[in-house]
Amino acid sequence: MSQVDFFVISNKGANVELIASSFAQTSEPYVFAKIKNSSNMFAIDLGIGDISEPLHPDIQEAFKEAIQEMSMRSIGYGPEVGHLFLRQAIAEKERVSPDEVFITDGICPSLSLFLNLLKPTCRVAIPSPAYPQYRSALTMRGMTQLVEIGDPCDVMILNSPNNPTGEAMSRDELGELVDKARSWKALILFDAAYEAFISSDEIPHSIFEIEGARECAIQFSSFSKSSGFTGLRCGYTIVPKNLAVHPIWKHYLETNTNGVAYPQQRAALKALEIGPRIEGYREGARILKEGLLELGQKVQGGEHCPYIWWENDDFDRLAQLGILAISGEVFGAKGFVRLSGFASHDNCKEAIRRLNG
Repeated sequence: MSQVDFFVISNKGANVELIASSFAQTSEPYVFAKIKNSSNMFAIDLGIGDISEPLHPDIQEAFKEAIQEMSMRSIGYGPEVGHLFLRQAIAEKERVSPDEVFITDGICPSLSLFLNLLKPTCRVAIPSPAYPQYRSALTMRGMTQLVEIGDPCDVMILNSPNNPTGEAMSRDELGELVDKARSWKALILFDAAYEAFISSDEIPHSIFEIEGARECAIQFSSFSKSSGFTGLRCGYTIVPKNLAVHPIWKHYLETNTNGVAYPQQRAALKALEIGPRIEGYREGARILKEGLLELGQKVQGGEHCPYIWWENDDFDRLAQLGILAISGEVFGAKGFVRLSGFASHDNCKEAIRRLNG
C-alpha cells in the first residue's frame, strides 16, 4: 500500500498470545521511521519535517551548564510533571497556572500516553488529511470509531497549523468547534506543534484563546520545531484544573514516567527566553511555494507552517529526480504530495530547478 504497509501479528513468535490484538492493525514500521531509513537514498530530502539548523549557542550553553551543575551536586529524579522553573515560565507565556503545565518529551509520546486514559469506545474525530500518528495511536488502543471533524464525537483531535496542509484555523473556525465540543461534552486534544510559525494576528496560537476552551480542551506543545529540539526532546501539555482528567493525568505521569531530564528542561527555559528560531524554515517554505506557483502548480500552505501541500499525482517523478517527498496517501489523501521547508535553502532551490528541467 504505497508507503504504508500493514501487518498481522505472526503466530511464530514466543508469547504472541499475550500481545493485544489491536496491534495487529498498526503499521509496521511506522511510516515516518520507514521514510527516515530511506532518506539517504535521495539527494534532496524534503520529506521528514526535521530541523536542519544547529541549536542556538545560548541553548547549547544552558545545556552544558546543566550538565556541569550535575557534576557538582546531586540532581536525581526530578518532579515527574516537570521542574517548577520551566512550568512557571511556560505558564507565564501561555497565561495559565503552573500546575496546569506538565513537561513531557514531546507531543507524539504525550498524546499517545493521554489516549490511554480514554475509553476505547470513544468516537474520535480526526482531521482529513491527518498526521498518520493519530490514526496509528488510536488503532493501537482499539479506538476504531473514527469520524470527520464537525461530526458528533466524544474526542476531537485538532492540529492547527495543520500537518500536512500547512493551513491554520481561524478564530471563528476554532470557536465553532469549541462550541460543538461543549455541547457534546466532548474533549478536544489540540496539537499546537507549529504555532510558532503563525504569521497573522487573526490565527490563534493557542486553543485557550477561544472562549469556553478551558471547559473542553487540552493542548499539546513542543520545542522541537520552534527551537530545534527534535534531538533533545522536550515539550509540554496544558490541562486546565477544572477538567476531571487533570488529577488523573498528573497521577498517570507520576506513575508511568520519571519526567524529562534536567538538562533538557534548562535548555528549554533558555529557548523560551530566546524565542522561536524559525525564519530559515519560513524561507525554505517560501522558496518551494513560490517556485511551484511559477511552474503553474496548485499548492497551499507554507505561510503559517513550513509545509507545502501540492496537488500532484505523479509521485514517482519526484523519486526519479532524486527528491524525497511524502505522498498524500500517508495522510489519507491521494493525488497530493507534502514538501518540507525544513531543508536547506540550497536544496529547496535545487528541487525547483530539477522540477523545471
